[in-house]
Amino acid sequence: DKIIAIGFCWGGRYVLLLSKDDSPARVDVAVAYHPSFVVNADVEGITRTPVAVFKGDQDDIMDDAALDEIEKILRGQLGDKLFVKRYKDAVHGFAVRGDDQQPRERGFKEDAANEGIKFAQKWVSNPTSVSSAGV
Repeated sequence: DKIIAIGFCWGGRYVLLLSKDDSPARVDVAVAYHPSFVVNADVEGITRTPVAVFKGDQDDIMDDAALDEIEKILRGQLGDKLFVKRYKDAVHGFAVRGDDQQPRERGFKEDAANEGIKFAQKWVSNPTSVSSAGV
C-alpha cells in the first residue's frame, strides 16, 4: 500500500511536514495545492518523498518569492522528484474555489487536479522510486 498525501491551503503545509524524512507517517508522494504558511524549515529534510506544488501567481498568502525559496531548497534535495506548477492570474484557493462557470478558472482547477493525479501515479507506479521502498 502507498500513501499519497494531498493538501489544500494550510493542509498543503502539513503534507510537506509529513513528507520529511524523519516523519513517522511514511508518505510516499506529497501534493500541495496553494500551500499556506510554509516556511523554509518545513521543507528542509525532505530528501526522498516526491513533492508537487501548485500555486497561482496572484496568491495573497504565499507570494512568488516564498515559493522561489521553497522550490530552491526542494530542488536541491529532490532533483527531478519535485514538480512545481504556477498558474498565471490564479488566486489563492484556485484549485478548490474557482468558479466552474468561468472557463479559465475551471481550466485551472481541472489542470491542477489532472497534473496532481498524474504526478502521484508516476511515483506510486514505480515502487523503487518512492520514499518508503525497502523500508
